[in-house]
Amino acid sequence: MSLKKQWQTVKDNWLIVSAVVLFLLLTNFSGISSISSVAQEAMGGYAGMDMARSGMPYPVPGNFYPEVEERKKTVFASLRTEVETGLFAEGERRAKLAFSDAGALLVSESVNVYETGRKEYRRGSYQVKVPVDGYAGLVLALKGIGEVKSFSENVQDITEQYVDAQANLDAEKARLARYQAMFKEATRTEDKITLSDRIFEQERTIRYLEDAVKNVNKQVQYSSLSFELEEKRPKYAEIVFVRFSQLVKNLVDNVNAVLTLLFSLVPWAFVALIGFGVWKLAKRK
Repeated sequence: MSLKKQWQTVKDNWLIVSAVVLFLLLTNFSGISSISSVAQEAMGGYAGMDMARSGMPYPVPGNFYPEVEERKKTVFASLRTEVETGLFAEGERRAKLAFSDAGALLVSESVNVYETGRKEYRRGSYQVKVPVDGYAGLVLALKGIGEVKSFSENVQDITEQYVDAQANLDAEKARLARYQAMFKEATRTEDKITLSDRIFEQERTIRYLEDAVKNVNKQVQYSSLSFELEEKRPKYAEIVFVRFSQLVKNLVDNVNAVLTLLFSLVPWAFVALIGFGVWKLAKRK
């Protein structure tokens, strides 16, 4: 068939051709719109996941929720006491007994020994997490072990952190529910695969936020305490016999000082001798 006849055939059937083209355009546009909708939802899911991984709540500038009556607070305290020389072991035993009675968790401990022999003394450092209902009793018991050298207590309000974490968790759970509903309604295989990936990522985001909420609750349920136990240095720690080498060094230093003084006086003695000679000659005349 010649090109002219083909063109004439198309012209005769233009209505059918237009209908086919319109159908193809509508089908492709619908598919693109569906994928774009899924992509937009996915971007929101990724943003939530990134914020959750960072451990930071979504930014709400200056919002510390003053309307919340039941505030979430956590306590950080530091206590340092001193016991008499030789009583460190007993002080440590009493401290660990106090930890146990208060239901505290001993997170870390270290004991260092300084000097040697009769000058030896110890210093211990203990980091504990104690339930809030046992905190006051533990501090009181530790203060009674020895002489309190320092004590500080810092109460931090973390209500904002808790409310933000909980709100973000609720929002991400709602987003997951939308993904699951979209997955049930999706008919295209490509959309089902995309939504399945988004649901997996969203579930992971929710787990991060659930851990964040649990962490805030733990901070409220437990107080942090840093305890230091020191042993007094022995009274004779600074008393030491001088070494023979030090005596010899002092002797040599003194001799050197005398010799330096003598040699520094020699020129003046020589000048004085000449002056005395001149004076004697002048007196004879």
